[in-house]
Amino acid sequence: MSEISLTASMRSNLLSLQQISKLQDSTQLRLSTGLKVNSAIDNPSSYYTASSLNNRADDLSALLDSMGQSVQTIKAATEGIEKAEDLLSQMKAIAEQVNTGVYVPEKSYFEKLVGANGAVVTNAKELRAAVNSGKEEICVYGKINLGDISTTGGLSLQENQKLVGVNYYGNFGTEGEEFSSISATSSAAKNLIDITKTGCLVSDLNLNYKNTNETGSCHVISITGTDVVADVQNVCIKAEFSNNNNSGKAGIYMSSKTTLNISERFNIDMSGTYAFGLALGATANATIASQALVNIKTSGQNGNAIDMNNQSNLTIASEAKVNIETLGEDGNGINLDNSSNLRLESKVANCNNWEKRYRYFSLSQL
Repeated sequence: MSEISLTASMRSNLLSLQQISKLQDSTQLRLSTGLKVNSAIDNPSSYYTASSLNNRADDLSALLDSMGQSVQTIKAATEGIEKAEDLLSQMKAIAEQVNTGVYVPEKSYFEKLVGANGAVVTNAKELRAAVNSGKEEICVYGKINLGDISTTGGLSLQENQKLVGVNYYGNFGTEGEEFSSISATSSAAKNLIDITKTGCLVSDLNLNYKNTNETGSCHVISITGTDVVADVQNVCIKAEFSNNNNSGKAGIYMSSKTTLNISERFNIDMSGTYAFGLALGATANATIASQALVNIKTSGQNGNAIDMNNQSNLTIASEAKVNIETLGEDGNGINLDNSSNLRLESKVANCNNWEKRYRYFSLSQL
């Protein structure tokens, strides 16, 4: 057997290869572990320093996790407190509403009722947009002030459009009747609501209007157009007109060949010269439905509660109650010309200044 002899250069190369293999193993270990020092044998000082730092890092991580959990707990508690405050506010509002006889659900409740073809409005911009876009059912949620309509004009209802307050959907308490209202002022001959197309309904609303114009007719609700039919129910109109304007003004004005149906409760309070409660133009037809309760008061000079012109017709159905009060000079309860027709199917509950002009009736005859 022959011996293997290594030259010095061969031994040197072999040692180099062994060293390269050792370094390769060390590098692979470092790559696989991500650590430069894996044991105390590699570097005792660095190993124990790194071990100490790792322990501190773990402690800090645990502390950070604990702080994160504390922050989340505080955040959850804050949200809980805010929701509790909201709930308490709602409970307080409901308690106050119940105490005063008023309870009105949230806006979202009515949004479900009116559906996609309707709108629930809370301000003048929304109200005008809903009317102009032809929304079928418009619920007035709260008190809306249109401001001065001298240049912009009032609201012009579209065909079959319903303009209603929240009580249209249910009785939310006696005081809740004051919840939905539309107000406006004007220094020009503008109507608050124009109805020129048939099938419109105005219901469960308070309409407040002040007009300082001194020339030209202007009304709270104006119904015009041949064969236009409109309905009004549970509406309260309070209007103030100029005493210097001798043109006709009315809570509701009806032009010729129009029809108006009044049902449930209907109140009109008018002030101003020639300010009428309900004015029927020639051949206009109005009906106060059975069991309706109507209160009309005028306080201006020549302010007729109901003013009927040529061939107009007014029917007061059975069991309807009509209270009329005219406080101004030369004001008439029901003013008829010779060709107008008043059909009474029930007694008028109360009327002062009834028998001033043209035809007249005494309460004993009704």
